[in-house]
Amino acid sequence: MFGRFIGENKYLIFAPAKEYIWLVAACVFGGAAVAVWGGATQSFYFTCLGVAVCMAGVWGAASLHWISFNLRERVYTRRQGPGLFPRTYRGSFKDLEVIFLMTEQRFIAGQVTYRLLLQWRAHKEPPMVLQQTYFILSPGMPLNYGAGPLFHLGSKASQALGIPIVDNAHYASANPVSIVTR
Repeated sequence: MFGRFIGENKYLIFAPAKEYIWLVAACVFGGAAVAVWGGATQSFYFTCLGVAVCMAGVWGAASLHWISFNLRERVYTRRQGPGLFPRTYRGSFKDLEVIFLMTEQRFIAGQVTYRLLLQWRAHKEPPMVLQQTYFILSPGMPLNYGAGPLFHLGSKASQALGIPIVDNAHYASANPVSIVTR
């Protein structure tokens, strides 16, 4: 996901990149076109291939996570969840607590992942990774060496939302969002 201000700073949106959305749309429409072409030419292979690509695009579209903040009305809308059954959360900026900048060391030597994590008050909602970026550190570099651009975005977002940002990029943390939920 990538953060951006829209409409003369009226909205702050963290959503997938436009190229990813174009790729999902190409899968849906391209897959459907190949399936129709395969049916017209009586090619079982291309019909099945087109249906599979189209369904992968539908699954990708249904799995998109995003959050938008209306900076004038001080409310947010969040869409998150697996596949065809995502949840939509709505709330006030009063529910937001803090943005964390975190660093996770990867298994490959020198590779780190920087994440902006949004935390809600009293754990009203599960934490959300707003944006992440990858960086390869040379030997001897501090962990937070490549965190500057993400910290800058997090600072602008925290200022717009009226919540603090906590820079924890100087030490390694585990992935803050579990893949498996209980």
